[in-house]
Formats: sequence, C-alpha cells, structure tokens
Amino acid sequence: MKGKNIFFIASVSILIPATGRLGYGIILLIGLISINYFSSLLYIAFRKCDVGSFETPLQIFTTIAVTIIFKECVRYYSPILSFNLHFSFYLVCFSSFLFTSQIKIEEEAYAIYLFSVLKQSILFSFFALFFFSLREYVAYASLSLPITQGLKIIPIPAVHLFNGSFLWSSTAFALVLMAIILAVVSAFQKKKAKG
Repeated sequence: MKGKNIFFIASVSILIPATGRLGYGIILLIGLISINYFSSLLYIAFRKCDVGSFETPLQIFTTIAVTIIFKECVRYYSPILSFNLHFSFYLVCFSSFLFTSQIKIEEEAYAIYLFSVLKQSILFSFFALFFFSLREYVAYASLSLPITQGLKIIPIPAVHLFNGSFLWSSTAFALVLMAIILAVVSAFQKKKAKG
C-alpha cells in the first residue's frame, strides 16, 4: 500500500466521523502520534526477537493495548473528553495500525523506520489540525482547546453565512471539505510535477 493511500484512509477514518471541534481533534492527534511511536518501538522489538508468524497478531494486540493506555490517560486528565471521544479512540487505533504496519523495515534499518512513522504522523497531524480548525470555524465561528473541564471555546468573528450554521458540522460537510482539500492538493501536485 502506498503512502498516499495510507494518508487517505487515515484521513477518512479519523477526520470524517470525529466531532467537528478542534479541541477533540488535538486529543486524537496526540493519541495518534503517541500510539504510533510506542507501537513502532514494540514492533521493532518483535522484529529483533524474530517472532515469525506471531508478528502481525502481536502488532495488533500491542496497538490496541497502547490505545487503551492512552484512553485511560485521557480519562484521568478529563473524564468528559474521554467520554465524548470514546469511539474515536478506536478509529485512531485503526489508523495507527495502518501507519506502523504498512511502512516496512528495510534491512534492520530501525531508526529509519521509526523516523518514517513519526514523519508520516506529524505531516498528517498538520493536515488534520488545519481540517479540524477550518471545520470548527465554519460550523461554530470558534476554535476550541482541550482542558480538564472539557473544551475551552474561543469565539472568532465570522461572516453571517458561517456563523451558527450547524449544517457545516455534519459528516456530509466533512466529506465535502475533505474532497475539496484533496482536489486542491492533487491539482497543486500535478501542476508542480509539470512545472
């Protein structure tokens, strides 16, 4: 599976079903990077131990285990955030498995593998932060940050078309927004390749 396909599937699995608030997105992205990092370290350990056919089941198990640990950390920090993001944590788990399993380790180049996973995770996180920010601004004319009491809402002036238009926070709009962004990025890449 190519990197672009991984990026697309991870985008759809995390960004589309997730609530349209930046604050929740920040928690999910911290989770994605953390789960990717620790899962990658464990995956490297499995490769060094030469577990053979148990490698993939162990990788799935450890990704789920790390996700549960992260979820408990969020619950300790803010039970409200943990409750509202309950299902989304397992979407992050799925995306994390894609990142760590589809990037192959070449000739015991463990450092390169770990760097590649973190690079992909961080690049995706920048894209996702932009997506969450734009979606919340258009839907609620605000931005939010995660705090122990839930979310801190920061109102931002917006044009009347966007202000309070909760239609923009729907899954349908998330799909439309994703399609527009991917179309713009694709057109830019094609133009850059030709130029």
